[in-house]
Amino acid sequence: MYVSIDIDVQNPDVAPGTSFTIPYGLSLGHVLDILAFLRQYPLLGADIVEFNPLLDKNNQTLVVASEVLAALVTSLCKGEENESTACH
Repeated sequence: MYVSIDIDVQNPDVAPGTSFTIPYGLSLGHVLDILAFLRQYPLLGADIVEFNPLLDKNNQTLVVASEVLAALVTSLCKGEENESTACH
């Protein structure tokens, strides 16, 4: 499975740093819950798109994207058997 997170799916109060905001979008908790649910499936790759640092306020979206990235890396490393990989 490949997961693509479009940062503008989140509520503009949570992630204002995008060119196309979605009123009543998801909270960070909702996105992290979805990613936690998806951990039961093998994840081969992921990306985060639509982040625009020029529109961000106080690095708020950067922090949100970082938390999403951390959850994605956790999913990518889950079940990794080889201890010589970067995941360990």
